[in-house]
Amino acid sequence: MKRFFLIFFIFFSTEKVFSQQNAIFNNHFESPDINNPAFSGSKSYNPLVIQVRKQWLGFQDAPFSSNISYSGAVNNRSALGINFVHDVTLPSQKSEMQLNYAYHIPLNDNNFNLAFGVGPKLIYYRLKFDIADIPPGTDPAFNFDLVDELTGDVSAGALFYSEKFYFSYSQTNMLESVFNTENGKGYKINNSFRNHNYDVSYSFNIIDNDWHLQPSIMINSNKNRTLYNFNTRLHHLKNKWIGTNYRSDNTIYFSFGFDLNDISISYCYEHSFNGNIMIHNYGSHQIGITYKFVSELSERHISFWDY
Repeated sequence: MKRFFLIFFIFFSTEKVFSQQNAIFNNHFESPDINNPAFSGSKSYNPLVIQVRKQWLGFQDAPFSSNISYSGAVNNRSALGINFVHDVTLPSQKSEMQLNYAYHIPLNDNNFNLAFGVGPKLIYYRLKFDIADIPPGTDPAFNFDLVDELTGDVSAGALFYSEKFYFSYSQTNMLESVFNTENGKGYKINNSFRNHNYDVSYSFNIIDNDWHLQPSIMINSNKNRTLYNFNTRLHHLKNKWIGTNYRSDNTIYFSFGFDLNDISISYCYEHSFNGNIMIHNYGSHQIGITYKFVSELSERHISFWDY
C-alpha cells in the first residue's frame, strides 16, 4: 500500500515532480560544482566527493540519489572537474556525466577573485514500469519500456569569492533538453526546465578565532517554482562542524561533519512538513565522504577555502 501511495504521490503531485527534475543533495557546500562549474578549483586541495541520499525512508522504492565528483587546478588560473550523478525516482531513472572547466581571475591584493565556469553534460533517461504497477487492461500510456533516451545539456556560472566570502550565480539545464519526443508514447513532451541558482555565504570568526559561524542563502528557481534555503554552519578549529537549514517548501535538516586527517565525513537528516505523505516516512538521510588530495599545483592556485 505504501508503494502505491508513493507512486501516486510522485505522478500526481505537480509541485514535487518539478522539484525532483534534478537530484537534490543537502550540504551543497561539499560539492557546489554540481550546480555551478565555476567552483571547480576554488579549494586549496583536489576534492573527491562521494554522496548518497535516501529520501523518505520507510517507503519501498523511495527516491535514491548518488554523486561522485572530482576537481582540481591544472595551472594558476584554470581548473577541471567531473561529476557523475545517478538519480532513481521509480519508475524513472536518470544518470548524468558533466565535465567542468573554470577560469579564475585574481582581482586585487585583498584576495578577491572572480571565476567563470562551463559544464557540458550527457544525460541518460529511462522510464520503465513494473508489471505490478500497471493498471489492468490496455492503455497506450503504459508499457514496459516507455522511454530510453540519451541527450545532452550544459551548465554555466560565475563565482566571486575571497577567503571568507563568496557569491555565485549559475544556470543548469540551459538547453532545456527534451525527452520523449517520439509520438505515440502516451505522454506529452518532457522538458528539463532551465534552473537559476544563487548562493551567497560569509564566514565570521568568533571566540578567539577557534570558532567560525557561516550563514548562507541559496535560491533555486525555474519557470514553475522558487525554493529558498537558509543555512547556518558552526565550525570548530576548521575540522568539525554542525549545521541547520530551512527550505521554503517547509523542509528542515540538521547536519554535522568532521575530519579524519585528509578525509571528511558528513551526515544530514532531513524532514519535510509539506503534504500528508510526510507523516508516513522516517525522513531523508544523506552521507558524504570527501577525500582531500593536496598537490603543489593546488597549493599554488588562487584558492583559499580550507574547509
